[in-house]
Amino acid sequence: MKGQEYDPRFDHSARNCKASPTADACARHGRHLYDRNRDLARIIPQQGSIAQCDIVKSLIMIEDAHEKKRRQNDAAYFVTDHVECLSALLAESVLLLQRAEQTA
Repeated sequence: MKGQEYDPRFDHSARNCKASPTADACARHGRHLYDRNRDLARIIPQQGSIAQCDIVKSLIMIEDAHEKKRRQNDAAYFVTDHVECLSALLAESVLLLQRAEQTA
């Protein structure tokens, strides 16, 4: 999210991501431009007030669908949508981890 500090704990998750290295790098840079109020509703329509962990799970499922389209060279695949989803996934994962640390 805007103004978030770099968190090295997510380097490992980013490396395990199935997306292409280019999309992964774009997502890591885009995470800092991510605006939850603006972007999340576009990526997960009707997400309402679901739990943070459910948001991350939904983003993982959406990213998996993007990755399948990419690997199949599907005409419906858009790299911008994939990178947007990856950026949201990274930012929401950081937020989930921060909230978990606050409650621990």
